[in-house]
Amino acid sequence: MTMEFPIFSNYSKKIPKKGSGLYYDPVYGYVPLPSYVREAMDLDVFQRLRGIKQLSTVYLTFPGAVHTRFDHCVGVSHLASLMANKLRELVSPNDANSPKINSVTEACMKLSSLFHDIGHGPFCHIFEMFCRRIEEFKSWDHESFANKLITGRDEKDNELAKEEFKQIPKFLANLKHNFSIEYGDAENLALLDPKNIFLVGLGKPPDLGDAKLSNKYYFLKDIIASSYGLDRLDYLKRDAYFSGVITGNLDIGEIISNLLLKKYDNKYQLCLKSEAATALETLLQARNLVYRRLYHNSVNRSAQELIIRALMELKNEPEDLCLLTDDELLFKFFEIEGIPGEIRERIKFRVLFENLPICNHLLIKDFKLRLDDYKKKPDQWKILRNKEDSIAKKAGMDKGKVFYDIEIIPAVRIKDFTEQVFFDEVEAKPKSLFDLAKHLDAIYGKDVLTGQLKHESFNDSVSTIYTSFPFDEIEEEIEVLTKSPADNLQNGIKQLYEKKLRPLIYGFFDEILQIKETVPEFYENKDVKEHLSLLEKKYLNYLNDLVELKKAVAQK
Repeated sequence: MTMEFPIFSNYSKKIPKKGSGLYYDPVYGYVPLPSYVREAMDLDVFQRLRGIKQLSTVYLTFPGAVHTRFDHCVGVSHLASLMANKLRELVSPNDANSPKINSVTEACMKLSSLFHDIGHGPFCHIFEMFCRRIEEFKSWDHESFANKLITGRDEKDNELAKEEFKQIPKFLANLKHNFSIEYGDAENLALLDPKNIFLVGLGKPPDLGDAKLSNKYYFLKDIIASSYGLDRLDYLKRDAYFSGVITGNLDIGEIISNLLLKKYDNKYQLCLKSEAATALETLLQARNLVYRRLYHNSVNRSAQELIIRALMELKNEPEDLCLLTDDELLFKFFEIEGIPGEIRERIKFRVLFENLPICNHLLIKDFKLRLDDYKKKPDQWKILRNKEDSIAKKAGMDKGKVFYDIEIIPAVRIKDFTEQVFFDEVEAKPKSLFDLAKHLDAIYGKDVLTGQLKHESFNDSVSTIYTSFPFDEIEEEIEVLTKSPADNLQNGIKQLYEKKLRPLIYGFFDEILQIKETVPEFYENKDVKEHLSLLEKKYLNYLNDLVELKKAVAQK
């Protein structure tokens, strides 16, 4: 029987009281909420975010990381209030040529921040990774779906009939009407139009119908999605807090207090004082650490791939699934026999696949284009899956029980260092972090002699390719080895390695990268030989540890 999940509440809701409501955030403490923000939070399409974990399956490794997209969005909206207060200091209310930092502008900032993640499907970015691997779904992303939810219109600007696409536009229309009564024909009232709420949340400038007026509020594009934007400020602090991962003292106050509003290129643009270079460097280093330790840890990546494979079996359109919560999607997996039901149980009871390292991306940098094809082209991803099944068969494992994590950790984004986000008031021109902190160019910049992009080498060196398979596939052999005579144990472990694990290593190099077929001399490289020798020792130690653990459990 198929279970249908209600998207909307059947109960009437109280009208929000005037003044600030009570909201206690674990990161910021008491957060004042004006009545229009509380009304927006109470919309059914926003309440859905309570059921979507901010970090999807990271909680399987870091059990405290169960905070939600709801928490994050309210946090970003709170930071928008702090930023609006700072902008009021920077602009004289009597200057007719400057943007108006009034209640309308603040409402645009707060609501764009609140709704910026409204389009996320269950398990957030996992859902988008799934869509990118299906030819007919590859154009779907949470930004395009957020556009529909916020504006109530599709890509061709046609009005959408379903109820879920009407809630936010209706709310914004009522709010704009109320502000028009209070402020009259304010020049910036169009900031509350649904399209502008969406654009600002996406990191694009608003469109107020007049180029000169739009340029006046051009700075709003950077409040959420820039390298120092409120989205990043909140998620780095919040994710570190709930996971327990120490990333350094990320000082949000220092970033906001060093904001500048400057007019250049005929646009009012948001930027930072040069003195904030160290603060931004600290922020980027925190991002580097959380990507390496938190978002791309091997257990989380394995769980992500399992969920993607379950989604493949559902045969649903993205919009049939994207309004579900995490738990509702897992329940839907249970309706389908085979892989989805098994994966639901594995996620629920944390019986995940074993993850063993193959190599880092730096070792196979010459084969980067082959891996990129698998990651970026849906037809090639199908070929990758077939190759994984072929490797599984050679290792004596079942179809669908072997996969490889070939993603590169985006620990360093070069754009964050090259964007001209600072304004040098002495030279009266914008500058980048590379301009102000030369040591960063030496670490992540471009090698002037070779032309090599150092940030790519850094990302490659911290990104490991893993092979994943269920323990069930070797459990029987491990059980037999626990009963082997001591003098024959190491020989048995060696045989198990040759039979089950060695095919996974060489299957990656020979079938997925096609090295044996195209570049056989690869194996003659001294570094490669040394790496494969050490890898064999690691895998043998892994099997030996499993046998010893199994023996210890049996003796209890």
